[in-house]
Formats: sequence, C-alpha cells, structure tokens
Amino acid sequence: MFDFLNKNKKEADIENTEESVQVINNNNTDDRFALYLLFSKKPEFNTSKIESRISKICDRNAKIQNILEKEDTFNIYGTAEIDGEKFKIVGLDISIPSEITEYTVRCAYGQKEELEAMENHSYHIIAFYAGKSTDYNVIYNAYAKLAYGFLEDNFVGMANGYAWNAISPGLLKGLFEDKRIAEMAYTPAMMVWRNFVKMPYGDNVWFVTKGNFLYGVHEYAFKGDSFEDSQQVYDMFEDIFNYEYTERPQIDVGHTIQLGEDIFLRFRDIYELENELEGDGIGTLVLELITEDEINK
Repeated sequence: MFDFLNKNKKEADIENTEESVQVINNNNTDDRFALYLLFSKKPEFNTSKIESRISKICDRNAKIQNILEKEDTFNIYGTAEIDGEKFKIVGLDISIPSEITEYTVRCAYGQKEELEAMENHSYHIIAFYAGKSTDYNVIYNAYAKLAYGFLEDNFVGMANGYAWNAISPGLLKGLFEDKRIAEMAYTPAMMVWRNFVKMPYGDNVWFVTKGNFLYGVHEYAFKGDSFEDSQQVYDMFEDIFNYEYTERPQIDVGHTIQLGEDIFLRFRDIYELENELEGDGIGTLVLELITEDEINK
C-alpha cells in the first residue's frame, strides 16, 4: 500500500524531477510549486491555438511565449501568462515518474477510460507557478485555464501532487462550460483541488484529506470500519473544512466538535500510518467519535 511513501514523498518528487527542476532553477525561479499536464503524445504546441482557446475563458488575452524546442531531454521550454498569472513550463517526452502517478492518477476519481488514459500518458509538461499570488483559488484557476488551452492537443489530464489527485479532461472542460459546476474552478472544491483518499488497513479503512493545507486548513483523518462509511466520513470532513476555512478557529489536539444533532468528535494526534496520513502545512488531525457527555471535556 502506497509503497512510494517508504521514502518521503517530497524527496521522491524532487529526485524524480531533478533534471527538469534544474532547468527552472537555472532561470531564477525560487518556488517549486508545480502541477503536471499529461498527454497521450507530444502536443502540437501551436501557441496561437492555445492562446485563442484560453482567451475565450479569460478576462485578458493569454500569452504563450518563448517556446523553444531542444534536442535533449527538455523537449520544450517556455512561459505562459493567463489573467496576469505567470508560469514557466518544461515539456518532457517521457511520462511522469511512477511514484508520482501512484499518489495522483491512482488516487483520482473519474471515468475508467479517462483514468486509464492518464495512466498510459507518454508526455508531460511541468508547469511551475511563477506569479505572486498566495491565494490558491487564484492559482488553481489559472492552472485550469492553462490546461484548458491544451484540451484539443492530446491532453489526457492534470496531476496534482499536493492534493493527491488528477483532473480529467471531462472535468476540466466542465469547469468552464458547465454552469452547474463552474464555481468549482475558483473555490476549494473537494475532488478537484483537494482530495478524499481511502486507504485499506487491516480490517479497517483510513479516510484522509489531501490538499487542505494550501488553504491554511488542517488535513483530517478518520479510521472507519469499511468503505461503506465513505459518505458519512466525507460529509464530516467537508463540514469541518468549511467551518475551519470560513471561521478560522483555533483547533488543537484534544478539542471537540459537534456536527448536527448526533455526531460528536474529538481531535487527536496521528497514532499509526504516520507517513501516509501526515499532511503538509499545519498537519493532520485524526477525528474520533465520542459520546455527547464527552463534548468540551
């Protein structure tokens, strides 16, 4: 289960993308925040077509510049600017490392055919964020627009290692063309910019969030009896996320919370599967069910 986590995930990321990261570092990029655009084969890189497609969903015209083709591993190098948000992009004529696929594509939700297409991709772009925003609603929205520009160019998905997720072309298209889910393009939507991961463990299942930390919110974990607990746990996680995200309370180990009329929970430290459950940022809180009599005690 999640064998790649025997090595620290961040270390694996950096080692497996060392060459491509070095290209960016040589060009004075201070931050390594990046998502992966996945392709079935090398995209055409017709900048005018990409810009035209993105501009249809932007407030300002998109710019795809400095696209240089090279004969070595770094097949493409260039920059992009979308609604004032900037990216440096490196295209490589290989798939992303298997470790990254394991905790992105294989943790994603979607149609079987789309997930298989992502799994079998053979080319990828590493898109490094080079803008100044600290609002991940803004940053992720710009990433979605960048990926949207490649929808008709062998694009099969966008992998997000921070949220242990991958976005399919169908979902990406819907973010900008389906009014029913349009707000997900610029809000911290679960299954889009955050994820709900299920980890079988012995006779139980651990449920854990990934990606909350970018919004200044804890990750949450809960040990359930079976996958049948999924909906209840999902709802608990979302109720607490919305509370923490909007109200910004101080939540610590030992605190308790009531959800609705009959769900009572205590926050506690991780006590097993630390490598898998622990999150970045302010970390992960394990939720455990308690009785009403134990609230605020």
